[in-house]
Amino acid sequence: MRLTLTIVASIAIIGCAPTETVQPPTSPVTTVTVAPTTTSTTTTTVAPTTTTTSTLVPADAKCAELAPIASAAGWPDHLLIDVLDEAWQESRCLNIIDGHKNFNGWDRGPLQINQVWLNEIEAKYGSWEYVKDPYYNFAWAWEMYKWHEHHKGCGFKPWSRPCK
Repeated sequence: MRLTLTIVASIAIIGCAPTETVQPPTSPVTTVTVAPTTTSTTTTTVAPTTTTTSTLVPADAKCAELAPIASAAGWPDHLLIDVLDEAWQESRCLNIIDGHKNFNGWDRGPLQINQVWLNEIEAKYGSWEYVKDPYYNFAWAWEMYKWHEHHKGCGFKPWSRPCK
């Protein structure tokens, strides 16, 4: 089997507009014949698409769509409903950050982390900007929860939530 390639060269004229009409040169056409050296077959296998539903919380739970993020950020299963309820109370499950119409200038993310934590967040993550990402928002909230649970006996104290 022989393959024939046609190569068309073109020339661009760059610069100031000429005072006379310039016709572009005709493009030379060169024909090259290439003989293949090997024959190969490519097979592509595509994994089947599956849809999974989170079983971390009931489907009708407030902010259920955030459950996988909260879980990945460290929140244990037995506290997911509570932290998601807090996300509902704080932001109605929205990632409220700079530029969002409901941004108040101080609190960020689904759990509305306040700038009072700026130094601690920068020490842990390197930048305050991380709390704008829902994962880090939940991860920092988990750090807050653990500290307050251990030192104050109520992990949800920073959100003024009644303790159990």
